[in-house]
Amino acid sequence: MAIRSPARPEGRPRLIGFACALAGALAVATPTAAQVDTSKSLDVSEHHTRARNVRIDNWFTYQDNFDTSGGFAYRIKLFFPARLRNGWTFTQRFDVIYNVTDKKAPADPAGVWQGHIGDLDAEEIFDTPNLGNNFRAWGSVRIVAPTGGAAPFGNDQWQVAAALGTTRKATRLLARLALSAYARYSWGFSAQDSGVTLVRKLNLMPTIGYDVAERISITLYPEQGILFNDNTGKWFVPIEAMLMYRGKHKGQFGLGGAYGLVTDYRVYQWLVEARGALDF
Repeated sequence: MAIRSPARPEGRPRLIGFACALAGALAVATPTAAQVDTSKSLDVSEHHTRARNVRIDNWFTYQDNFDTSGGFAYRIKLFFPARLRNGWTFTQRFDVIYNVTDKKAPADPAGVWQGHIGDLDAEEIFDTPNLGNNFRAWGSVRIVAPTGGAAPFGNDQWQVAAALGTTRKATRLLARLALSAYARYSWGFSAQDSGVTLVRKLNLMPTIGYDVAERISITLYPEQGILFNDNTGKWFVPIEAMLMYRGKHKGQFGLGGAYGLVTDYRVYQWLVEARGALDF
């Protein structure tokens, strides 16, 4: 069975190294941070491995596509953190997603509204101790199973993704500012059907959060991020923002949206999203 994987432009591996370096550079380039208590700050990182307790994170989205189709998605993220020696943290993460869409694709050739479970994934995440001035780094490996089947519900292939990221909270001049940048590269393999293009994709997440009040923050790039299709050499660059509220009893709630600015790699035109997270 022949699996189609388009040739990638020469020199593309350099882009991967650059993207991984970007995560560290974004945080390191900030002003010297003051030593402050960050335990009460709002989350700014999509993966948020620093949760002290088990977390259930619910995301609801609706996106408008370029072909006039739409799509609803519900993703539940489960985090199980464990404190290790010398300040290290290990977090086991599981994602479950359910999609409802009318997008025409191999699994829905008529383009009628229907729902199906998406590709499920598991991720192993390690966070470093505080490396100074409220600066931490982390790395992870994610495995994605082809439970969603063919498009538009899944990618019809196994995937492995590696990520590197950093987080930094509270600069001397902007004590309410938090930065969390990461780069994740995904490789597809073992396609389930002939003619499936194997995934080669880079995801950049330059997340910036600012606490505008004691329990309210505005976050840029909390979830969607910037995408680069390494098969085609095309970018998708949205602008994404979310207003978040932290409740009194370990709950967090958010409303936001995103709009595509650079859409050579066509992912969506715009989307709206809601988040509800709870720690136990």
